[in-house]
Amino acid sequence: MALKITKFNPNGCEAKVLKHLESIYKKVDYDAYLLHDNLLSFSNNISFKPDFIILDPIHGISIIEVKSYKENELDRIEDNTIYFKNGGQDVCPFKKAQDYAFKLKDYLESHGLKITPDMIKTNLVFTNLPVGFFKDYLFVEIHYKNHKTSLTIERLFPVKKEQAFQIERINTIMNPVTYFNTSIANNSDISKLDDEQLDFVKKPIAGHYLISGIPGSGKSIAIISRAIYISNQFPDWNILILSENKKLKNKNELALESRVQYFEKLGQSPSSRIKCKTLYSLLREWCKTKVPSSLTYPEQLEFMASNILSSDIDPIYDAVLIDEYQDFTDEQLIIAKAICRKKNTVINKKDRFIENLFLAGDKLQKIKDKGGSENWIELGYEIKGHSKNLKGSYRCGRGILDLALNFLMSGSKSLNKEVHSYYEGIDNIDYLGTIESKISVHVSWLDQGIAKISNWVANLITNGVDPAEIIIICPNNKKQKLTLESVFKDEIASGLVIGMPSTIKGLEASYCALFNFGSYGYHQSSADNKYKEIYMCLTRARNGLFIHCCKSDNVEFQKVLEVMKNKGILFNEELEEVA
Repeated sequence: MALKITKFNPNGCEAKVLKHLESIYKKVDYDAYLLHDNLLSFSNNISFKPDFIILDPIHGISIIEVKSYKENELDRIEDNTIYFKNGGQDVCPFKKAQDYAFKLKDYLESHGLKITPDMIKTNLVFTNLPVGFFKDYLFVEIHYKNHKTSLTIERLFPVKKEQAFQIERINTIMNPVTYFNTSIANNSDISKLDDEQLDFVKKPIAGHYLISGIPGSGKSIAIISRAIYISNQFPDWNILILSENKKLKNKNELALESRVQYFEKLGQSPSSRIKCKTLYSLLREWCKTKVPSSLTYPEQLEFMASNILSSDIDPIYDAVLIDEYQDFTDEQLIIAKAICRKKNTVINKKDRFIENLFLAGDKLQKIKDKGGSENWIELGYEIKGHSKNLKGSYRCGRGILDLALNFLMSGSKSLNKEVHSYYEGIDNIDYLGTIESKISVHVSWLDQGIAKISNWVANLITNGVDPAEIIIICPNNKKQKLTLESVFKDEIASGLVIGMPSTIKGLEASYCALFNFGSYGYHQSSADNKYKEIYMCLTRARNGLFIHCCKSDNVEFQKVLEVMKNKGILFNEELEEVA
């Protein structure tokens, strides 16, 4: 087996110790976990983050702190402070190591685990000092230049052992970046980030990054995980998660809330540091003049963006993350970059002064005519070499995603080409969940359609489906939306969502009904955008999709039926006589 390591880039002395730890664990026949720089406590603006924590199901818990001090640099240790000959000073590493053990004990006890200090062994490794340089300290095992000899599994761990089931639990609760609440994710298959997602989420903090992917590939989860990762590294940073619509903003707040308990038990309140906002609320906050009420919603956004860009912008955020970036205009993306502070970092071995930006989205779900141009160089975004395309879908069942992708490609030659270019073909898409999707289509007038969807929803709830796991999408027609809301007012109170295509962007659920399908996309200025809007709506469901249409001869509806029949996608069809 091996030492399972959370992805990170160790520095010189840490890398040497890590290499040795990996080598000694190659000899064992079980998996142990290594955590790096995990935040144990944050108080008085001080972060307690040991270099390594090893969770071993056989031997217990080991904390390892690595120091690269050299003899000619050190002066003395006095009053829990270490002094250097150049006049510098730091917290005494022995005091810090002792604190780590007690901070970890307190944190685990806050999760109901019965832990005593003798269950945790703390190790200090001085990679450049000779054996015996320091006197012995209580609760701390000291290792020196000969650490390859002294760092053995037997010496790393305490005499008192931890139980195996606790080690698994500890690994989960100490990894809020990797693991998350499945009741929020609504999918037991994605209760943790996979290696591909985690690798990108844990990229170096400063810089510009873009993550794209097919529906259900975990882009929004990556956004939340990235925000938590940044906050874990820099607890005092102000972080913004920016969404285009209110429903997605609320969803992100709920997902964040489910995972911030970890931080609150560390003496930190990330809810005051990580803010979720809609694009409109952000622009309204920065706009310095009153917005004319006579303007349409898109015109209001354009008016505010123009006003903001006409004046100086003083950045107030240390990191900005954008969910569904494809629906942000160039002007809005420029503003998002301008409100983010630049940080010193090293990129390609060169010192840089750059913002920390993280974008997630899918340009094939771009349903706004004035969405971004993606001319990243002109916009000042350094995306080249810092992007990732996720091609594994956890959420969408094979039937639903096959239907949606093939429907999109049937729209035009340009869409067909765009799908193959952007997704690099569709044959190698991974269906990572074990989902059997069920698709039903129904043709009738509006009243009969509402009754049919009502029966469909009632049956789902009777069979144990939470109303919060159901979305009903209607065309951009306020009257139809109000009618649906009056019919499903009780279910809405229990979490069912009803929205138009523009307001359910980024949302997902186990079941989705598309009401009056034949009226979708008619506000779009291009046929391709119409197909993209329908594609986005088709991919909101995980397990079950219900498509209602008023006219069986509707072109797009006929395309849906044709795709399902040609691809052998199983579906239930009900056609009523419609004059």
